[in-house]
Amino acid sequence: MSKVEEDKFRFTGLDVKTKNGRIEISMEDYADSVEEIEEIRKAERNERLRTAELKEYRKYTGKISWLSQGTRPDLSYSALNLAKKNNSAVISDLRNVNRIVEKVKREENKVVYRRIGDKETLQVIGIVDASYKSDEKSIGGMMIVLADDKMTKASPLMWKAKQI
Repeated sequence: MSKVEEDKFRFTGLDVKTKNGRIEISMEDYADSVEEIEEIRKAERNERLRTAELKEYRKYTGKISWLSQGTRPDLSYSALNLAKKNNSAVISDLRNVNRIVEKVKREENKVVYRRIGDKETLQVIGIVDASYKSDEKSIGGMMIVLADDKMTKASPLMWKAKQI
C-alpha cells in the first residue's frame, strides 16, 4: 500500500468519494479522455474494416466496455454489440462508435449509492436473462441490486452483459 486516503481516492480508474452520507463512484476523467474517431475513410457502409481500423475499433470496444462495467450500465448493450463484431466490423460499425462516444460525453459517468433503509429491511435482488440463438452467439445479462423491503428504493451493486 503506497498511501492511505480518506473520503476521496482513486482505485483502478474509479474515483470514489463520500459526501453527505453517500458514496459516489465516478469515471468522469476516463470518459473525458475518450475522444471521437476523427478520420473514418469514405467507403460503403458494409465494407469490412482494414487491419488498422479493426485495431482502432477493438480499442474503442474496450473503452466503452470499461465504462459500462464501472459506472454506465446503460452502455452495456452498446458495448456488447461492439464486442460481437470485433472480428467482422464494417465501416458503419466504426461510425457507430462515434455515436456511442457522443452518448458517453452527454451523460454523467457516475453511480451514487444512497442510504436505502435499515439493514433489517434490506434485500438483495438478482435479475438475470439470456437469449439462445442458433445462428450466432447467445447473450446474457444480469443485474444485482440492494433494495428496501417495500421495493421503493434500490441501489445497483453489480451488472454485466456478455456473450455466453
